[in-house]
Amino acid sequence: MVNGLTHFRKSFVFVSIFVLVSFFIVNQGNSKIIKEYDDFDETTTIFSKFVDEGPWQFVVMMCTTKGAYLGFYHTGRNYCFFSDKALDIKIDGKITRIPCLLTQTNSASFWLNERAKTKIKNAGHITIRVYMENVSNITWDVPERVLNEWKKLFESVGR
Repeated sequence: MVNGLTHFRKSFVFVSIFVLVSFFIVNQGNSKIIKEYDDFDETTTIFSKFVDEGPWQFVVMMCTTKGAYLGFYHTGRNYCFFSDKALDIKIDGKITRIPCLLTQTNSASFWLNERAKTKIKNAGHITIRVYMENVSNITWDVPERVLNEWKKLFESVGR
């Protein structure tokens, strides 16, 4: 378990920077899969970003050689505070808990283990419930086009 916590701590900084930067550098409009290679630490990052998707201003799915992360950014009239509780993801009627990696005002990131990624790859339908602190919890039916892009993203890891 100590190695898992160490992984979370190292990933915490990486994911928080990634989520914030990705909100500004990825073109708005239709999503596309973007692949980047970092010569410094020899890691490959592949991500997709959807803008104004359901209740979210941004939805970002990111895969690296070290793991996969799902990020949400929500805006409204007032600040939204995400709970640090795990999100619930219902895949074809069965609920799986996805641990929260990071919360900030209006945003949160969640870590997907290999089991969760496999379930998403084989899913026909996904509904996600994200827990909030100061507003109602958000339940979101993932559109088919978003789910299909996530599947393509997972398939492209390792290529």
